[in-house]
Amino acid sequence: MITLTKDELNLVQKHLKTITIILQNHACSNITPEFREDLKKISDNHKLNFCSTCNSGLWNICAQVYAAYNKYITKENNNAKRSKTKHT
Repeated sequence: MITLTKDELNLVQKHLKTITIILQNHACSNITPEFREDLKKISDNHKLNFCSTCNSGLWNICAQVYAAYNKYITKENNNAKRSKTKHT
């Protein structure tokens, strides 16, 4: 699994709605060039195969990026809970 940088996390958060639509529906009717470019940046940074013309390739990258994003969010939430229980 990939680990996203802060800049990459910001890109994911910017496009989170589009990513979740793609993953839930296995399709999306409106993919902006900016979205594709941002996913390509993340893919290149982690040496992931990214096909800009292939719907299954786009879904695969979205799934990997979303999994990394969820891992980060879960870790942050767990750290916040631990920190809160230590102070109470």
